[in-house]
Amino acid sequence: MWTFEIHESLDDFMEKYKDKRKFLATTKGGRIYTDFEYMDDDMFLFGRETKGLPRDFIAKKTKKWL
Repeated sequence: MWTFEIHESLDDFMEKYKDKRKFLATTKGGRIYTDFEYMDDDMFLFGRETKGLPRDFIAKKTKKWL
């Protein structure tokens, strides 16, 4: 089962879910979704359709790009 949430800011989201494992869905990633073994509490983070996730944010999370 999944849930969909909208947050006021990326910082608010990261603070609320700081202990959860997160994967970034981006066209800039070097890995595909089948490269990972997922767990029940994993989260997927999507940016705006027109802009995606902020580049500086993505740069800090290079191990979990999709």
